[in-house]
Amino acid sequence: MKCNFEFTTEELTKILNGTLIGSPDIIVNSIGRIEFAKKGDITFLSQKQYEKFVDGNAASCIIIPKGYINIPQEGQAFIECENPYMSMVTLVNFIYDKAKIEKKYDIHRSLAAATTAKISKKV
Repeated sequence: MKCNFEFTTEELTKILNGTLIGSPDIIVNSIGRIEFAKKGDITFLSQKQYEKFVDGNAASCIIIPKGYINIPQEGQAFIECENPYMSMVTLVNFIYDKAKIEKKYDIHRSLAAATTAKISKKV
């Protein structure tokens, strides 16, 4: 299931009950692995072995553990949390729950129906 979402780093900080380091107005609209994150992505750092991916990372936002000493790059924000892994799980669940509530059904562009066809209100 693909979930469409868009949050500012300030909104994400409130959802995660974290501490924002950087701009509150950065837009995040996708989730990425720390190794491949791009602009617009949020990712997380939970294990020391992945620290090498933070410097030069293109992610718009990185969830970091408390006490992490680096600072975000320009156009990037960090959200400091007790447990970045669990914070990411919280975020994914929040996005998924929000998507279920806002789920919309689309008509596929290849639909072909007779001009006399009647569509039930339950469809």
